[in-house]
Amino acid sequence: MKATRSIYIVTGALLAMVATLSAVTYRATETSASQLALIVLLLVAAPLVARLVVVRERRGEEERRALQAQLLQAQKMEAIGKLAGGVAHDFNNLLTAILGYTSLILEEAPAGSNIHNEASQVRRAAESAATLTQKLLAFSRRQLLQPQRLDLSELMTDLHSLLRRLLGERVELRFDTTRELWPVIADPVQIEQVVMNLAVNARDAMPDGGILSIGVRNVSLPEGDKRADHVVLPGDYVQVLASDTGTGMDEATRVRMFEPFFTTKPKGKGTGLGMSTVYGIVKQSGGYIAVRSAPGVGTTVDMLFPRAASDVPAVAATPTVEGELGGSEMILLVEDDAAVRELTASALERSGYRVISAALPEEALRVARNLQYRIDLLLSDVVMPGMLGPELARQVKALRPNVRLLFMSGYAADVISSDMLQEAALLQKPFSSTVLTRAVRHVLDAQPQNV
Repeated sequence: MKATRSIYIVTGALLAMVATLSAVTYRATETSASQLALIVLLLVAAPLVARLVVVRERRGEEERRALQAQLLQAQKMEAIGKLAGGVAHDFNNLLTAILGYTSLILEEAPAGSNIHNEASQVRRAAESAATLTQKLLAFSRRQLLQPQRLDLSELMTDLHSLLRRLLGERVELRFDTTRELWPVIADPVQIEQVVMNLAVNARDAMPDGGILSIGVRNVSLPEGDKRADHVVLPGDYVQVLASDTGTGMDEATRVRMFEPFFTTKPKGKGTGLGMSTVYGIVKQSGGYIAVRSAPGVGTTVDMLFPRAASDVPAVAATPTVEGELGGSEMILLVEDDAAVRELTASALERSGYRVISAALPEEALRVARNLQYRIDLLLSDVVMPGMLGPELARQVKALRPNVRLLFMSGYAADVISSDMLQEAALLQKPFSSTVLTRAVRHVLDAQPQNV
């Protein structure tokens, strides 16, 4: 770019020199009309060329700065996301142990006793902490989703009455949707969470009342689109626009609004995870999100969800089953976190199951190769040192074709595309001992898995 600029400057200077020399020559000698026109043209062209060089260089510099800002913002969000996801994963292991042991205490402590009441308080606090970790996982795009073919028009219609109650009487809600929307692939529960979070933010930004407008429409972007913080790839999208007439934000606030725990609300009025959750859900759904805002003007959140090309299978979920939760089957438990491993083994053994525990996948394979053990169920974490749960399951199935599979994980976004993980049941951390034994019983009683 610098070399090109130098060429243009030199060219402009030469044109100016030629024009000047021609003018001198014209004064000294007789010159034809065509030569005179050429001199005039050169005199005019020289400053124009110089001006064009300056304008082009300025535009190029602005584009470079914009691209650099987009890259830095993307890198920052990615780094924060990895940190948040790692913290949430580790906390989920801790919360699994806390919730699990608390459940065991509640099962044994007499109802109404001090121990029972205190353990109940611990469980409520742990459940609140688990909710926070789920929001962090949503931001870091490591949340376990159940995507399906979804009509956003129907979803928005179903949310209409709920949003009106949430916003209160001072805020007017306006919907603009069409029944001819393209389908998208998304988790309906998470998309509802996105809309609810945006509505809460809009309400808080309009304490004296205002208007929240939500519009949904089809948009085709054959050449893509350039936005403030990112570039949208070409394609067909369903656009969701949420605009309020609230206080708005300055640019410094806008660029930080998706960061976890960043909030402009008074202390105790918000966790700073609402917009982080929105960002993570939209991005994990394959979409784009951009925000336009200015003080006194209001805020518009612009979301694009890719048009669905075909059905996408949902992540396997463990349905609720009633009845006897115990059993006597042999379970091979593989979990690298010692606290979670000990808790899980204890809860299963209390329910009558026989448990062989392994801290690492290599240990589990040694047990699977030992034919003196009968193994009815492989209960494995997904993310472990040395080998992921789905790969361990493949090797165990090769040795024990009839073994049943149940995975457990705080997050599984990095391996969610695994066919075996999609077809087997998945137990999300943190879980209580009751949820654990219910999931185990369900898998053992289900039809054989074809994996």
